[in-house]
Amino acid sequence: MNGLRFFLYGMVMGFAETIPGVGAGTVAFIIGIYERFISFMSSVSGFIKKLFINFPKIFQKNGVKNIIKDFKNLDLEFAIPLFSGVLIAIAIFSNLVSFLLSNFAIQMMSIFFGIIIATTYISIKNSHFSKNFLFFSFLTFVLSFILFGISVKETSSPSFIFLFFAGMVAILAILLPSISGSFVLLILGLYEFILSRVAKIFLLNFSFEVIFSLFIFGVGMIFGLILFSKIFEDALKKFEKESYAVITGFLLASLKTLWPFLDVKSGETAEKMTKISPFDLGFFENFQIAIFSLIGFLIVFFLLKNKKTKR
Repeated sequence: MNGLRFFLYGMVMGFAETIPGVGAGTVAFIIGIYERFISFMSSVSGFIKKLFINFPKIFQKNGVKNIIKDFKNLDLEFAIPLFSGVLIAIAIFSNLVSFLLSNFAIQMMSIFFGIIIATTYISIKNSHFSKNFLFFSFLTFVLSFILFGISVKETSSPSFIFLFFAGMVAILAILLPSISGSFVLLILGLYEFILSRVAKIFLLNFSFEVIFSLFIFGVGMIFGLILFSKIFEDALKKFEKESYAVITGFLLASLKTLWPFLDVKSGETAEKMTKISPFDLGFFENFQIAIFSLIGFLIVFFLLKNKKTKR
């Protein structure tokens, strides 16, 4: 039963990764598997480092056997169903989410807005409110708010060096419970570039340019995982209160990207629509936003209730 549960969690996380603004880390945080998720990513980082360091020994006696043993020591019971769900969800929902964000932008963004508000409440509740919490959350909020406001022109031909470093940054979206990989790609101007190549892979287009671009991006993600995952794991263990403060700051800032008060006539998709004041919308639109935000808020508490029941 645990395998099925982790698979379904992975499906929700994968769905979240297709949305610019909500990330897999957010879902992991909501459903209470964030620390285990970070611990697994850190152990994978350690496994990869050990593989590189001991690469010459692979061809010696028992070399492959030792690698297999180290691999089996990873939390595979958790990871295999979880990441299977993530990959399947991304394949299924990437086009669906684009359709929904184009045709039901206000309703969808309102749900995400409510989800982040509820997640922020949980983070504050777990933080043991203090002066340090206020300082770190405010500092993170200000820096993130500025970052989320950066507008980068979409590039159709990025260099391989840029793709490598973009991959390193993109892994943060998986580790942080606040932003999605889609949103990081938007900031870097690579959203259309990466998604189009992933789509080509699913259409069985294995041209050199497509494969090599994604390979370089993936290598960057691996290096980012090696650099950041252990830091995240240690921070959660040694600086739990400060970590929750940083998470809260990120979550509050991400509300800027999920602002549901939109001029639907100003763009084709939600991320291209102009953000406006609630006073610029009529009663019916504001009522819709309130209802769908409440739905998003309640989704989080349903997941929490479900998690407590299963425990």
